[in-house]
Amino acid sequence: MTNRLIAHLAHVELLTPKIDESIWFFENLLSMTLVKRDRESAYLRAWGEFSVPFSLRLTQSEKPGLGHLAWSADSEEDLNEVAATSNANGSALGWVKGEYGHGRAFRLRTPEGHINEVFWEMEKYVAPPHLRSKVKARPIRMPNGAINVRRLDHCTLFASDVKSVREFYEGGLGFKYNEGFMSGRTGYEIGAFLTAHIRDHDVGIIGDRTGAKGRLNHIAYHLENIGTWIEGCDVLVENGIFIEMGPLRHGVTDSFGLYVIEPGGNRVELFHGGYLNQTPKSDWTPIISDVDKEEGKYGTTWGLGLLVETWQTYGTPVVPVPEKVKREIAKQMRVQDPYSFNLKGVLAAAEMT
Repeated sequence: MTNRLIAHLAHVELLTPKIDESIWFFENLLSMTLVKRDRESAYLRAWGEFSVPFSLRLTQSEKPGLGHLAWSADSEEDLNEVAATSNANGSALGWVKGEYGHGRAFRLRTPEGHINEVFWEMEKYVAPPHLRSKVKARPIRMPNGAINVRRLDHCTLFASDVKSVREFYEGGLGFKYNEGFMSGRTGYEIGAFLTAHIRDHDVGIIGDRTGAKGRLNHIAYHLENIGTWIEGCDVLVENGIFIEMGPLRHGVTDSFGLYVIEPGGNRVELFHGGYLNQTPKSDWTPIISDVDKEEGKYGTTWGLGLLVETWQTYGTPVVPVPEKVKREIAKQMRVQDPYSFNLKGVLAAAEMT
């Protein structure tokens, strides 16, 4: 048996009421390859993804949202351990037949209803001749175009109870808890970022201020370099895609982010950077920031948007946002936004002269 249960995030299923438009977004704007389409779903992959036949499944649905997260086990023995642990702790949904590209999988759900599946047997992707790269270390050739996402990076969930969902991934799937946000005033966990191995995070969990359960905040695809990330903004604008927040710099995960809403209504992050944490889980103490202190201002260090209200409330499926929550967020943003503090100082100095 290996020291970890999960090898990596294999794919994400997004539900979309506009599947043709969603396919257009991922295939034409993000330069992903459409590898299969059937009556209800489309399967796509990015150019730098090893082995996996696809990393994104788009499924026609009345509403946008998360279908499921799929994880590749580190071994068949680890898959069976996940099943045994899930049956014991009550999170199990049971075994399901394999879908396109992989064998049977064990399904389990978070305390808030997010569906996860874990599998071991998987068809290894082999690029057709016209997609093969001259660089043998690349699964397929690098696409032409300004935005050519390299791989699926992570998925971030909304949760009304961050702690319970975090413990699901720590206890049931063996993830390492890298970073988190909490309120020292209330004692509540506000955000958590966990990894199956050594990355900054494979799954993020953000407190859902609406109180809803089981929603998706965003999925993220990784870009090769910062130039691609910046040029991508122009491509998105030219094609009528709404840029919700960014470009910006994350303090948490030490990375760069840009958030857009794809035509089906789901949020997608174009992600660059991040870190590798090679410290063993048993020897690691999570980095926790208190949003009620100075350190809490730098979860996002700079950029356009600095946690706009919609990022903290809009998720899929869409639910109403209470006016009280909107007022609370507006007040919190004024307190935490470092630019507002700097601006106040500049204005005060100007009035004194």
